[in-house]
Amino acid sequence: MKAWITLYQITDEKEIFNNCKFKVIGKSIHCLNALVTKDVHNNIVYPSLEEIRDALLEFHDLYMDPEDIIDKLKNMAISTRGNIKEFNKEYKELYNKLDEDDRRCISVSDYLKSIFNKKEAWKGVKLAGKRISLAKAFSTAELIDEVENECGKRTINSNENSSYNQKFNSHNNKIFNNKPVTH
Repeated sequence: MKAWITLYQITDEKEIFNNCKFKVIGKSIHCLNALVTKDVHNNIVYPSLEEIRDALLEFHDLYMDPEDIIDKLKNMAISTRGNIKEFNKEYKELYNKLDEDDRRCISVSDYLKSIFNKKEAWKGVKLAGKRISLAKAFSTAELIDEVENECGKRTINSNENSSYNQKFNSHNNKIFNNKPVTH
């Protein structure tokens, strides 16, 4: 919308507002209508494009203030079967929405609490210490989770092969044991 306004050099607030209304559907229109006010001289005052954007973000619950983001980050928790990389992606997206000052509210300790259910990754980050950066904590947890998953796959394959070998040997032993002994 902003590009359209700039391209066509539209400055009339009413025209901008009406075009924004054409772009939204449903109850969002009521949200926009609520932004229109009157000044002391009883003239209609239309909202700015930024006010419209903020109102729509809030209406659709897409806007999160920094305190909400910090609370969400501090309360996030991965499930025991969760994927660390996917979890970190979501964690980083929220973290990157914070400005530099607000990022100081999130520590490696907060991240450790959120990955507690992934024991090996948690241990690895914990052993790395609290003095590491959050980025280093992410990469450490991902590496350990990847190694753990790879070891788990090898163990499963090893157990399957072991089970096959036990059945094979058991079958061969039966054949061998049933042969008559000749001297």
